Amino acid sequence: MNDINAADRIEHALRLAILRGVHPPGSRIPAVRALAAAHGVNAATIQRALARLEATGLVVARPGRGTIVQDPARHGDLTLLPAWLEALTDADAAAAVLGDFLKLRRTIFARLLAEHCGPVSDATDELQTLARAAFDTNAPLHAIQAADFALAHALFAATGDRVARAILVTTERLLHASPDVAEAMYAEPAANLDAMTRIFGLLASGADDRATEAGVEGILARLDAETLRRFSDGRRGR
Repeated sequence: MNDINAADRIEHALRLAILRGVHPPGSRIPAVRALAAAHGVNAATIQRALARLEATGLVVARPGRGTIVQDPARHGDLTLLPAWLEALTDADAAAAVLGDFLKLRRTIFARLLAEHCGPVSDATDELQTLARAAFDTNAPLHAIQAADFALAHALFAATGDRVARAILVTTERLLHASPDVAEAMYAEPAANLDAMTRIFGLLASGADDRATEAGVEGILARLDAETLRRFSDGRRGR
């Protein structure tokens, strides 16, 4: 195994250990020399792994004190979401974390679509064509997933909101890193297509922003509830 892959492997192992509480907040990560000996690599490889962990906010280097573990809940960001789901072995706990993220996502997306329903409605024909491709029940999962994100990027490009698109990218990375989440989300393509069709109908209805936002959020909430049910069932069945 080359040093680059070794650094990835060691970073991954340390990240899981931190998220699972093996190295609690305030504790010190073993010294570079000790980690190098334990993993059979050189010090430079350990330093690369620790630098990556520090970039995520999980640890911080303190002169004279070594590498100190920080509280993931206080210093971690959304890039840690796949790692959180991997680290949590309890199905209910993992589902709660995923549920929090899905709630954040749908709340932001519903508000954004309601505020920009005019520009989005102007592109409805194009978006509906993308939606039919995204939820083709005969397509394999990876094709459905790719088409869904093509639809989502086109949808949010119409709004011009960069923050929402950043959350979309976070979701995309989560699904690539967590196949069980992807399987739960796309298990019923016909239901997803029906939901998107109803959302497009709301956006084109001319309803006020508050009614549109509540309607979109309600549609997405039902989809998310089914995703969480399938995700939890899958975790329990491991």
